[in-house]
Amino acid sequence: MSQARFSFVLPVRLRPDSLPTDLGSVVSVTAKSVAVFFPSELIDQFFVVACAADLQAIKQRASFELPDFPFRFIDEVALCPIFGRPDDGHEGRGWQGWHKQQVIKIAAASIVQSPYYITLDDDVILTRQVQLGDLVDGDRLAGSYLPPSFHESWYRSCCEVLKCSPDVVLSAGYVMGVTPQVVVTEIMRNLQDELARLWNIEDFAECLLELAGIKIPITRSASVNRLYYRVTGRRAVRRGISADVVAKCRRWTEHQLYWTYLQKEQIGERYYSVNGRAMTAQGVWSNDEASAISIDEWIHSQFDESHDHFFTVFASQIRRDHRSKLNERVSARLADACR
Repeated sequence: MSQARFSFVLPVRLRPDSLPTDLGSVVSVTAKSVAVFFPSELIDQFFVVACAADLQAIKQRASFELPDFPFRFIDEVALCPIFGRPDDGHEGRGWQGWHKQQVIKIAAASIVQSPYYITLDDDVILTRQVQLGDLVDGDRLAGSYLPPSFHESWYRSCCEVLKCSPDVVLSAGYVMGVTPQVVVTEIMRNLQDELARLWNIEDFAECLLELAGIKIPITRSASVNRLYYRVTGRRAVRRGISADVVAKCRRWTEHQLYWTYLQKEQIGERYYSVNGRAMTAQGVWSNDEASAISIDEWIHSQFDESHDHFFTVFASQIRRDHRSKLNERVSARLADACR
């Protein structure tokens, strides 16, 4: 792995009611932190995946703030055509949020050219310099891990999706945690193929959305879908997977599927080490937590104090005023680091 290069994958959804703050989080904080602290010679590409309208706004901001950074902007429908299917006019389409981001992180393996990529969200911040040796322990990759009991329901669903015994993952003392994580591009592609094979659905993304309980429109035409409903009285959605199966599978998550696949194939220990530094820890996840801290003191704890992780999280669901203040302070800190 001495010549390893890494890509980054960042799914984004900008919210109209907090557009300036969201843009600041994406460009001035998340992307800028990688530009400042991650060695440029190790970065292949930095993928931003979003809808066409959001990409335009992000491109404009990025071209001003980070003109030389290796961005690659990807329309989410080009990456996952299933996202282009129109709503059938009823509740249940569901791929505007959490599940969409998870599918994108798996689907990105189809376009990433580097052997490894690091998954991000727009609330993730890199807070210190990273070297190759921090990510690679011998021939194995760093990660962040949790006890199996922490999100046991996620892993039980992932085992149902991958049709293996829960003991494959739950019998171990640790499991992979949440974003950010380093993933092996080829293995993520193999996971896509395995999902399609197991469920006999050509598009793994469609398979995962349906297993999450999301209703998939049967055609790409909104008018045809509405006509189908008027004529038949039934929603124009796929009914390929039964409700009882969905109930068992619907709590799947992206990194947990990836880790379950590694363990199912008995290759987890070949690729990952649990003895190195953790990728992330010590995030702020709620409005109550954000209100209870001094943002300046928290930034100091993440950027200046000694700890064994590299990324931190200030959750995107936290109130706009807290996030705006954080963006301002972190952006100033990153500007100082560039001097």
